[in-house]
Amino acid sequence: MSLAAYRMLEAGRFLDGDGPEAPVNGHPMYNGNRHTILPFAEPATDGLLDAAIDYLQRGWSIIPVKGKKPALRSWKQYQQQRPTEDEVRRWFGAGSSATGVAVICGRVSGDLICRDFDEAGSYERWAAAHPDLAAQLPTVKTGRGYHVYATCPEARSATLPDGELRSDGNYVVLPPSQHESGAVYTWIIEPSAGVPVVALDPKDQIMGRPETETQRHRDPETQMASESLSLCLSVSDPAVQRAITRTLPTHEGGRNRCVFRLARELKAIRALDDAPLQALQPIAREWHRQALPVIGTKPYDETWADFAHAWPRVRTPAGHGVLESAFARAKALPLPAGAARYECEHTRALIALCAELQRLRGQEPYYLSCRSAARLLGIDHHTASRRLGMLVADGVLIVAEPGTTTRATRYEYAGPSRGSAEVTP
Repeated sequence: MSLAAYRMLEAGRFLDGDGPEAPVNGHPMYNGNRHTILPFAEPATDGLLDAAIDYLQRGWSIIPVKGKKPALRSWKQYQQQRPTEDEVRRWFGAGSSATGVAVICGRVSGDLICRDFDEAGSYERWAAAHPDLAAQLPTVKTGRGYHVYATCPEARSATLPDGELRSDGNYVVLPPSQHESGAVYTWIIEPSAGVPVVALDPKDQIMGRPETETQRHRDPETQMASESLSLCLSVSDPAVQRAITRTLPTHEGGRNRCVFRLARELKAIRALDDAPLQALQPIAREWHRQALPVIGTKPYDETWADFAHAWPRVRTPAGHGVLESAFARAKALPLPAGAARYECEHTRALIALCAELQRLRGQEPYYLSCRSAARLLGIDHHTASRRLGMLVADGVLIVAEPGTTTRATRYEYAGPSRGSAEVTP
């Protein structure tokens, strides 16, 4: 029996016969892949074999189990290397006594992790708090709770009040294995081509519970265990994907600059603007993976070092540039002294912008191109260029460094109380 045929057989055992859209025991369903089969269904041996081959082809290190215990004398070697297909066929072939298949978590399976919820209620609270992740992360209904799978290179195994976080050194029983209760482990959200990468969110406590005095004083290793309870924005989140796509380099030599742009784009995502550095490593790793065909510096360590340097130094998120922020502030303040003598509103606004840019730069000149000025003022760049030239002629601005075809002109504001943007009464 093929794996597809076995899944079709599963799909025929719905409690009310209405197919995958029918809720079971009032459980919320997030997409059409959710389904629950009747307990005590006996998994066929060839179904186990087909499933095991499928998991192996995904890059997972799998082993046979009897109940929840390995059906091998030792499974230690498979924590370091995946079994061969011949080994898998021998484990699950004719005459096999295995009742199930399990995956070894961690690096050997592509940094696969599993959040084991012992009780349905714990899972449902997590799902309510993280509906987007609950809708996309591969999820299994076990005999009494749920297993939620994700990819996370930084995760460490931890024992939690309502279950476990399983990574290196742990294994987890997979569908279509039979649970000790007689129920069959069942995918309610099947894994797609790749298991989404997630960051572990240190800001969230256990299922949203407030931090206690004891938790505040625990050692770093225990702290990491608590931090590993809640999953935050996935690399597959559309906002994160847009940030990655916008900042990918197009030619060799631009990696460092693009990494800083990535940091600015991520700062612009509200859910990540104050995220700790380590929580962003999966995103940086995915950016590096997509940039590899173009960048000349191949080791990921270099990209991560640049990102680690950039993240705390970002002062202005993408979309909130210095010019935009300065222009918004300039419009909110009274006009600088001397600006009122100009009749055109655009000229007065340009003077206010230049005064604010000088205030931000202190005694240093600032860059301003005619195209940037035109975009902010809502005029064409030829008009903006003439207005800037007029202000230079009138002594309001001083050209500190003429522009080139690739660099904007640097100006100094020479209005009253230079650099302080003094305003009229």
